[in-house]
Amino acid sequence: MKSLTLSLFTWLLLPFRSIAFVQRFPSSSTTRSASFTSTTAIEGVSQGAMQDVELLLIENNGDVAIEQLEALFKAVENGNSYKEPNREAIYKGTWHVWYSNAPPPSNGQLGPFQGSAEQAIAGRGDSYKNILRLPPNSKDDVWLTVVLDGIWEDWDGIEIIADGDNEVSISTETSAPVNDDDADQDWGAKFWKVTFLTINFNLFGKNIFSQKFPAGVSRVWRTTYLDNDTRIVRAGRTGRVEDESVFYMKRSPRPLPPGR
Repeated sequence: MKSLTLSLFTWLLLPFRSIAFVQRFPSSSTTRSASFTSTTAIEGVSQGAMQDVELLLIENNGDVAIEQLEALFKAVENGNSYKEPNREAIYKGTWHVWYSNAPPPSNGQLGPFQGSAEQAIAGRGDSYKNILRLPPNSKDDVWLTVVLDGIWEDWDGIEIIADGDNEVSISTETSAPVNDDDADQDWGAKFWKVTFLTINFNLFGKNIFSQKFPAGVSRVWRTTYLDNDTRIVRAGRTGRVEDESVFYMKRSPRPLPPGR
């Protein structure tokens, strides 16, 4: 159970630009028409890329290299229409992880077992849960369910400093913003700092192990796309882009490949 706990910590400690083409005071109907056409074209490309992403993930049961998906993810993200996605009501609720390039079991895989990962953000308050289910998409009383409970807050742009090689991070008030030019940015519109509280292992619906996290174990989530059914978060240990893994999430579980 100790080795299982340590491997699950890797997953649970990890965990997804607005476009303004229309001028505020357009000088002519030609400008308005061109702006509308540009926006519509980008939205079309974004939706097409989303369809390509989901077809690849379904056909390959989620086993797709990030190199095949990154350009498609960026095309989807270019179609994001929310300036403050983290503050939209549709951000809350349950999201199923269709894909992540984070190491297992972040993508629902635990050793030789393929499970499913999901995230449940409370409609009120600041709580959320990361949930791993074995077998995939099973109910709470079926075999193994691992639940991380955490809380979120608007990130302040201060880099989270990793504590050596340990899975523990601290946020220091003496740190500078990740980018000094963005010191006055409204970080909370797209960035959350999440802090992990407890982890619970449940077997056939009964708790078999619980543990509290040390104080200050946190991560940064950056929302890069949101609509009613799809959410992309890039999450990492420090808040820097180079530290991030991508999580592509949907409201419903990923379907099995045809024929399975």
